[in-house]
Amino acid sequence: MPKFVFLLFFLFTPLSQANEPMDRFVSGWNASCPLVSGLIQVEFKSISGDSTNDDMRIHVRSKGRSDSPVAISPALFVPGKLKSTFESACDQITGAELPGGHLLLLIKEDDRPLDDRVVAALIDSASGAALDVVPDLGSLLQDSELAREGDSLRMRLNRSRPGTLRISEVNDKLKVEWQ
Repeated sequence: MPKFVFLLFFLFTPLSQANEPMDRFVSGWNASCPLVSGLIQVEFKSISGDSTNDDMRIHVRSKGRSDSPVAISPALFVPGKLKSTFESACDQITGAELPGGHLLLLIKEDDRPLDDRVVAALIDSASGAALDVVPDLGSLLQDSELAREGDSLRMRLNRSRPGTLRISEVNDKLKVEWQ
């Protein structure tokens, strides 16, 4: 009898009760980052149009400027902000304004069935140009929380083992240190 009950539960449980909401798998979506220097739009679009293919490209737009591609390998990027101690400069992703007119974008990449991974892009706030990228900072942990520490950001992530990452900008490049 218990096996029969389990089978009925499995068959009639809606997919929407899974750990991840189904709307995270969309073939295209946008994030807006209203900055003092102007609005930055970040577009995520699947090349194939299939919401579950890992083939999204990222483009950045700023007012009056042409699209600027972000040089990160195609993947399935998903909307969602990282848990942080400060307010994000963007609405669908984590954005942190840095000194010198730069915007650091921290974007979730779906790594199903494992935890989401985090990619970083340094954007020039005035032109919308992608200055630098770090294609894989590591995977999120249950206690991952982004915090400002002077001109840098700090958070716990997992690479080959859990650790604390510090990320900052030096001469238009991202500097990543593991502690």
